Amino acid sequence: MTAVLRALLRPLLLKPSLDQVDVGQITHEGFALTDVFRIKITELWLMLGESDLAPKELESLSEKASRHPWALRVKLKVFSALSFC
Repeated sequence: MTAVLRALLRPLLLKPSLDQVDVGQITHEGFALTDVFRIKITELWLMLGESDLAPKELESLSEKASRHPWALRVKLKVFSALSFC
């Protein structure tokens, strides 16, 4: 019984823990997860009405992520929000 249980649990035991994973290496739809978080945080700043904090998040995007259509749409929203302030 324990040999079968070990065989079933072996893939789970071999996975690295969260403190061993470099978040910058995780990708989602072609770019790093940190860039995904930054774009989403920018959208949330805009939803909260804090348009002055949103460009700071966009400045730290990688070059590849800054050209992504999602990032370009968010940049357009930021610039339009800043022009109304």
